[in-house]
Amino acid sequence: SIQVGTELDADVVARSAPLSRTALSGLVFQAYGTALTDLRLDHRLAIAHEALSQSRAVGHRAFEVMVLAAIGTVAALRGERGTAERYHEHAAAIAGEEDLPTYTNAAQRWRAFTHYRFDLDDTAAQAKHAVDLAAATSNQWDVAAGLWLVGLTRLRSGDTEAATTLLTESSEASRDPSYPFSRLRAELGLAIIDLRPDRDQQALERVHESIGIASGLGDRLGLAAALDHLSLLEGVRGAHDRAGRLIGAVYSLHASTSVTRLPFEAELRAAAVDQLEQAVGPQGAAQAISAGTSLTVEEAARLARRSRGARKRPPTGWD
Repeated sequence: SIQVGTELDADVVARSAPLSRTALSGLVFQAYGTALTDLRLDHRLAIAHEALSQSRAVGHRAFEVMVLAAIGTVAALRGERGTAERYHEHAAAIAGEEDLPTYTNAAQRWRAFTHYRFDLDDTAAQAKHAVDLAAATSNQWDVAAGLWLVGLTRLRSGDTEAATTLLTESSEASRDPSYPFSRLRAELGLAIIDLRPDRDQQALERVHESIGIASGLGDRLGLAAALDHLSLLEGVRGAHDRAGRLIGAVYSLHASTSVTRLPFEAELRAAAVDQLEQAVGPQGAAQAISAGTSLTVEEAARLARRSRGARKRPPTGWD
């Protein structure tokens, strides 16, 4: 998991002074590999700046690109658009100057994510550019991430046919080699497309698969997104109390980390709250949501697993 890997890398760094290449690589991983999953943003930023200083000290330009992209991504999560853009531009400039195509791909991927974070009009174009760059170097991970972002822009515009194609391609591109970040998020998008009476069970399975991936990886932002999706599905299924508690748990995560929801998740949350209020009234919805605010997202994930197969139970008892 990310948490275990981070702890091992931290131990290597602590034992290495001055940093060896292996220790520096571990420090860079801590900054870059967990920028979107750990959510302890101040902690991540401190590690990233240390990694940046160390990378510059030894003249490792590729590592410098990775860390600059990580700092830009953390800034985006904090809502600091100008700072995010500056770091992403700097990362792309170095990658171009040093002719580092793999790192150019990575820099463009996170720049596209930043544009999505701020819901900018050119998000699809930025993501498509990331796909084109990655495809030219056969980099499936960056292809998958770019396809996910383009797919979401199509889904939000109402073009479900194009969104289905793009998100399916993203999910498939994330399987070999495995790239859980894009795979679980592509599956969540496909779950919303499947949210109709004849395919709601498939939608539920997609969300539960994503919950399992996020839980195993330690991807708390991905887990929160999966629970946002599940809260809407639970409301559709009539499990209003569970839907409210899931909404409350994810609300607490975002409030405690100061990380705002990404655009698509924000729309889902609003839809889930509206759905809940229509079903049980504003007061009932507020009570259900409040009951979930004391849950961690990990506890909420355990609660979420109870939704599997719940519809099969007889509505009037076991007789």
